[in-house]
Amino acid sequence: MKRSNKIIVVLGVIALVCIVFYCLTQVEEVPNEPICGDGICDQDYENESNCPDDCGCNNNGICEPDRGETVDNCPDCEPDPVICNDNEICEPELGETEDNCGDCGCDDDDECEPLRGETRFNCEDCVDRPPEEEGVGFRLPSLDKKIGETFWISVYVDPGADNIATFILDMSYDSSILSYKKHVGVNDWEDWFFVGDTSTLGKILFCQSMDIDGQSQKDVILRIQFMAIAEGDAQLSFDSVEFEDLDSDPVDLNVNNGTITIYGI
Repeated sequence: MKRSNKIIVVLGVIALVCIVFYCLTQVEEVPNEPICGDGICDQDYENESNCPDDCGCNNNGICEPDRGETVDNCPDCEPDPVICNDNEICEPELGETEDNCGDCGCDDDDECEPLRGETRFNCEDCVDRPPEEEGVGFRLPSLDKKIGETFWISVYVDPGADNIATFILDMSYDSSILSYKKHVGVNDWEDWFFVGDTSTLGKILFCQSMDIDGQSQKDVILRIQFMAIAEGDAQLSFDSVEFEDLDSDPVDLNVNNGTITIYGI
C-alpha cells in the first residue's frame, strides 16, 4: 500500500512539472515598450511628432541615422562644403573638382601643371606636338592615347602657291599598334569622287578629285579613324603621293610623315 502511494506521488509530481512547463511555453512574449528619450527612433511606435527627442532632424551639426536623419531630410547629413583655396593645387580630399574649383583641370596656358591634375591624356598643355610643315602630313590628336581608345588622325595639305584638284595617297601604318576603323573626306573634298582601298593590312590607298575651284590653302583633306591596340610608337608614313592641279599638271609637295605614341592602360 505504501509503495502504491509513493508511485502516485511521483506521478503527480511529474504531471505537475509537465503542466508548469506547458504553461510557460504558451506565454506570449510581451514586446518591450519603446522608450522615448533613448536616442533611437523606433519607427514602429515613435515619430517626430510624439517623440521629438529621438526622431527627426535636430540640426545639431551631427548626422544621426538612429534618429532617421538622412541627406534628403536633414542639413546635418549634407556633405562638408567644398574648400577651394585658389592655390593652383587640385586637392580632391577637400572636395575640389574641375567643376567646382579653379584649382583643378586644364587651364590651356601652354604650361603642363601636374598639381592641377593636368596630364598628357586630358590637357594639351602636357602634349608637345611638332609644328605642321608645308606640304602633306598627318595632324595627330591633340591628346596622347591609351590602349583601347578610338581616335581620328587627319591628313592635311598645305599647297603653298599651288592649286590642287586631285590626289593619290598611298600610306602605311603600324598594324601591330593601330587598327584601322574607317575614313571620311572632309570639307570640299567630301562630296566628290573618292576611293579608299583598305584591303591590305597596314596599307591605305586614297584617290580623290574635287570641284573645279581646287584647293589652294592649308586644309584637312581626309580623316582616318584608328583604335589603339598595343603600346608603342606607331609610324604613319606616305609611301607615295601624287597631286595634280586644275590643268592636270603634277604638283610637288614635301612629305611629312608622323608618329603617335600609344601608352598602356
